[in-house]
Amino acid sequence: MNILVTGASGGMGFATCQKLEASGYTVYGLDRQEPDGTFSFRFLRADITDSTQLTAAFKRIKEEADSLTAILHF
Repeated sequence: MNILVTGASGGMGFATCQKLEASGYTVYGLDRQEPDGTFSFRFLRADITDSTQLTAAFKRIKEEADSLTAILHF
């Protein structure tokens, strides 16, 4: 299953990405800045208020995944 998590570079978003990835999900973490430290999920740099950046992020997801099972917004 493929899950998109916004706010992936810190706090609850980062912790959620890490937990889901460790549980076997394919996780796409979206944020304006890359997380500090080590992470194994697929990171996408984008500002959700910028339609050009968001379109590019969804294009990459579409190239790699058939669909998204869930979108979690933090």
